[in-house]
Amino acid sequence: PAPESEPETKAVANLCEAELFRYAFCLTVGGEKIYWSEQKGNLSETAMMAKVLSSVSGYPLCRKEEKERLGSFCEWFGAQHRRPAFEVSLRGQESAPLEDFNFLYNRFEEMLTLGAIM
Repeated sequence: PAPESEPETKAVANLCEAELFRYAFCLTVGGEKIYWSEQKGNLSETAMMAKVLSSVSGYPLCRKEEKERLGSFCEWFGAQHRRPAFEVSLRGQESAPLEDFNFLYNRFEEMLTLGAIM
């Protein structure tokens, strides 16, 4: 499929265009780490935010290989809007059961709060 060829991706792209968000968070599973979009034009701000998020969460900062970034919302958002974007992997490789929601939310809540004031 082409970019924005599906209704849900088109809806998210339109929302990002209309609202002009300051940054984006993508939540995934995959090993308690933070990936960040390194787009020209916002590198120093993004690097500073990434370091703060890593510090409060204890999650290491990681970089994805080029092929892993293709099609990523965070990479698209960073490139399209020249704003910070972060993919936060909240736990191991397996999906989180619903019973873990409060635990995962509590892990992410401080990052969201800091993101709102940075």
